[in-house]
Amino acid sequence: MWKMQLLDEHHLFIKYTSEDVVTLRVTDPSQPSFFVVYNMVSTKVLAVFENTSDQLLELFENFCDLFRNATLHSQAVQFPCSASSNNYARQVQRRFKDTIVNAKYGGHTEAVRRLLGQLPISAQSYSSSPYLDLSLFSYDDKWVSVMERPKTCG
Repeated sequence: MWKMQLLDEHHLFIKYTSEDVVTLRVTDPSQPSFFVVYNMVSTKVLAVFENTSDQLLELFENFCDLFRNATLHSQAVQFPCSASSNNYARQVQRRFKDTIVNAKYGGHTEAVRRLLGQLPISAQSYSSSPYLDLSLFSYDDKWVSVMERPKTCG
């Protein structure tokens, strides 16, 4: 088990991969890994996905708000800005995906692997702010490093 995320009060989203990846002996991003949705109440595995699963990518792209900050779903979030709820964020996500697909050693499978590499999402890595809403404000991607870019909550 490498990482896990609480989706709601009953479900865990768990990422499994080899020990070499976890201990950073292998840095190859193309190493196989698996995602598991586990119900803690019924103690059952509900779904298993590979890190190249188109089905999981579709779920993540269309419902990424549900992967972020599980505690916010019971409250009204005032400024959601994600690919599933904002056209500008969706365009940024599509451009990123197209860049990987069209890269020299890219392709569809590599794009899926890289996009699903974001999962599970750390609950502390996103914040809710109107300044991060791409329909209200914008910034030039070229001048802001990946680490400094705003990450909004859903």
